[in-house]
Amino acid sequence: RHTVPGWLIQIVRRGLATKPDDRWPDMAAIVIALERGLKRRQRLMLAGVAAPIIALAALVGGQRYARARAVAACEQTREQLSGVWDAGRRETARRAVVATDLPYADASWQTTAAAIDSYADAWAETRRRVCVGKLDDPSSSDAPILCLERRRAELDALIDLLADAGRSIARTAVAIASGLRSPDRCLLEGVASRPATASVEKNRALGRTLARAKIVRQAGRIDDALATLESLLPQLEEIGDPNLTTEAQYEYGRALIDAARRDEAETAMRGWFERWMAD
Repeated sequence: RHTVPGWLIQIVRRGLATKPDDRWPDMAAIVIALERGLKRRQRLMLAGVAAPIIALAALVGGQRYARARAVAACEQTREQLSGVWDAGRRETARRAVVATDLPYADASWQTTAAAIDSYADAWAETRRRVCVGKLDDPSSSDAPILCLERRRAELDALIDLLADAGRSIARTAVAIASGLRSPDRCLLEGVASRPATASVEKNRALGRTLARAKIVRQAGRIDDALATLESLLPQLEEIGDPNLTTEAQYEYGRALIDAARRDEAETAMRGWFERWMAD
């Protein structure tokens, strides 16, 4: 039995380095290192030992590199808010709010923007956690991802309203931004969730519609929100997504309360509570 020499172990270790920059640049460099380490009389004896070790190092190193690249991509989740909350949309919304000429417009904008910044950071961190979790368990539920997409759609709808800000929106902006539902609650939707029967794309489209209805309701446009939700609920029943349907039922009940339709609101909220308990 032959003992693997230290210099060969160092070659293998470099091939398995975690950081790509610390590894051998190519197979030619490995061959040169082997040539330097091997004495003439050892070449035949060690060839059978070196070849499988090098092959193993290349395989494991490649797997580590692929994993490192995937994890690095997960770290870029804040970029998924580009076009939703970035420098351009921030400035557009700021100008619209300040242009209302309300005496507290500037202070309102500063507080609103800070709340949205905090929300965006929380969204990106939660999305990163979900992304890494999916790498570890590819078979895990997609429910948290779809939930986060709805939260992003809510933020997008809020920025749209701010960019079109009338006085009523400017007055409620702080409350709406501060009341955005915490993104990390989406992590709970991966627990014991049942799959929807509809396509993922249809689920996403209906989820975006629900998100906008929620923000419109919070902005005080109750009739618009009710019209959207009354059209949306039958479609959600059809696709069979319990998380989405329960959330929509709650928003419908809240909109009825805001509209002072108390009897209908009581019925809707009772239905929401029973569904929530069942799910």
